[in-house]
Formats: sequence, C-alpha cells, structure tokens
Amino acid sequence: MTPSSEATAESASGQDAFSFQVPQVFHEIPLGLGVDEDTFDEQIRGFADGYWGRQEEREPLRKLFAAMYSVNSQQLAAQGAVYNALGIFPLGGTADGLRAPERVSRCTLMVSMRDLDNPDPGLAAAGIAEALARRGDGEAQHSAI
Repeated sequence: MTPSSEATAESASGQDAFSFQVPQVFHEIPLGLGVDEDTFDEQIRGFADGYWGRQEEREPLRKLFAAMYSVNSQQLAAQGAVYNALGIFPLGGTADGLRAPERVSRCTLMVSMRDLDNPDPGLAAAGIAEALARRGDGEAQHSAI
C-alpha cells in the first residue's frame, strides 16, 4: 500500500469537517480558506518554494508558479473547493535512484462539498465507500454521519 497522509477539509462556513487519506505523492495546494491575504500569499509562496526548490536561478519560475496557483486557488475556493493537491508521479527509472525517471506525470486532486437533497446521506456515503473498496488497489472506510 502507498504511504499516505491524512487531510481534513471543511466548508467555508467551518462546518461539515471530514477527513480522508491522500497518497504522499500529493502535495496540498493552499486555498486560502479562513486566512487573511498575507497569510495566503505566504502559503502559496511556500508551496512554490517546495515545488521548485530554493535555487536562486529558479526565482522567476517560483514567482510565476505562485501567481498562477494563487489565482487558480481563489477561483476553486469561490466555487466550493475545500481541498486541492498536486500529484507528482515519476515514471520509469529505478527505486534506488540510480536511474532517473524517464518522465514525470502530474495531476490534481480537488475535493468540494455540495449540498444535495439526499434523503439518506449515510447510505450514499456507504455506497461510495463500497465502490472505492471494490477497486482492490486502495482502502475505503466510512462512518455514520
């Protein structure tokens, strides 16, 4: 099983908190929920630094990356996103690092919460957990709502 870390998300109103496991290849992108603009800018800058490293010649890339993800994060949050992450998947190469990856694939994971007119949300959550568990390549758990 792939190592994972726990993520927690809650709606903009601070209610409906839930948690989920995310493989460690995903790196959380700040959404700025519940923080002031300066703090959000610091979070985005930290994300860009972590992605590109602190080498001086990469400063233009860090600035562009931070600006791009800042605007994207604000749009996602305005549309109800509560969690956003970038997954980085090296393809090829060797596990011991002696041969570099042939290429790197990237994808995003976004979680949002929507109010639905569902007569039995517990049953819906159980159905989703069962569908995920049947895949056989991960783990799904659900608890009563």
